[in-house]
Amino acid sequence: MSFVRSSFASLFGGVGQNLINIGFFFALVHSVTPTELGIVTASMIAVEVALVLSRLGSTEVFVRHRNLEPSRERGLFGVVILFSGTLSFALLSAGVILFAAGSPQLGLPLLIAGMCPLIQGSSGLAEGRIIRDGAFQLLSVRQLSASLAACAAGLAWLFVIHDANALPVFRITQVTVGALTSFMASGWRVPKTKISWPSRALLSEALSIVGASFMVNSNQRVIEIVIASSLTSTALGLWRLSIRAAEASIQFVLTPFSMVAYARFTSGDEGTAFENYKRIIRVANVLTVFAFTLLAVNAEAVIYLAAGSSWLGAALIIKIFALLAVPAVINVLTVPLITSLGLAPYMLRGNIIQFLVGTAILVVSVRFGVIGVAVGHVFRSCIYSASLLIIVQRRVPGAWRAAVTASGPALIAACVGILACLAAAYFFQPPNELVSIALNSISFLIGYSLAAVAYPSVRDDSRFIVRGLLIR
Repeated sequence: MSFVRSSFASLFGGVGQNLINIGFFFALVHSVTPTELGIVTASMIAVEVALVLSRLGSTEVFVRHRNLEPSRERGLFGVVILFSGTLSFALLSAGVILFAAGSPQLGLPLLIAGMCPLIQGSSGLAEGRIIRDGAFQLLSVRQLSASLAACAAGLAWLFVIHDANALPVFRITQVTVGALTSFMASGWRVPKTKISWPSRALLSEALSIVGASFMVNSNQRVIEIVIASSLTSTALGLWRLSIRAAEASIQFVLTPFSMVAYARFTSGDEGTAFENYKRIIRVANVLTVFAFTLLAVNAEAVIYLAAGSSWLGAALIIKIFALLAVPAVINVLTVPLITSLGLAPYMLRGNIIQFLVGTAILVVSVRFGVIGVAVGHVFRSCIYSASLLIIVQRRVPGAWRAAVTASGPALIAACVGILACLAAAYFFQPPNELVSIALNSISFLIGYSLAAVAYPSVRDDSRFIVRGLLIR
């Protein structure tokens, strides 16, 4: 597959997947009004276009075509800008037509969403240049500004304006800020020496926690909210509360590792990339399983203190989401490995299957309430992990085994930590929620840490990760 053909196939494949998903929901989720469906449709398609164009600019152009001549690079820039501009023009035209036809509820989100492809496509080109030059400390500056925009937009959407019509406005704000900062960062010059960037990166990730926890930032999250809207308002509140707690755990632990993965995987041969993958995914599993399990064992006490007894139903959902720890690590860290191995075009077929199967699972699970949707979410994440590992298996036969065995130390340590929590609760019987959180956290930390560091591979790989975080 050529670059242009694979890019067009990815773009239209993503839009097609979402149209199929919309058809499922129109037939099976009866509480969604036609106006809400139109808003969600426009948002989903625009976000999918923007995401594909961003990947097209950063991954396809700069990672797979590193040594481009300046004239060839400008030509690829032109293809991306022309194509994204055409899509933006089409969406903007549709918005104007709907406005003229007397449908401002649908015209406004289309007008706003119409800006996404051109802005995000251009942003992807600038971000790709940063990745190509290895200037990850500049990429963290871009993330810093975009995270601030996501944080402000998400907080406003949650606590000020609850109307679905406002979602595209907040999304375009985030996209615009990210694009502007990408262009600013890509114009800077970086010395060809080792640069320490932990302070900027960690500050960026700290803000990303807030932004990701409050912003509905992907087409799949829109899908989940549409599904949850067929349940009761209380169930939807439980879902939102628990999914943001789980997402914050993922972002806090995994985002720094994904940055290290890009830096490591895109700067070596296949053998080096795969060895780095095995080491990074082992340590990421240890930290992510720790974060999720610690959140699960303290779920009731945390929810009670934060939201009151009426929201305790979210604790069970959070415990179900603890099962996302291992597939989340595989999902986040296997994508840069696929990129470094030149297997990105194969992701299209896997994504189509994953989206179709995942959609079917969620449609069926909604019949079992919000708990069923949470279980379906876990199953869908596992299916996505399997599809990614199958892609890597084409080039590296040991990929599947490496990913599965990497989770072993973390899962064993989690069992030891949970037993330590149960023993502490039995002997000390905490009088209130604060003492319970402290007791659970300390006992779990001791049990988990002792079990994890008993593995020499975990100790060695942890030192490797620390060096990767501190020195590019």
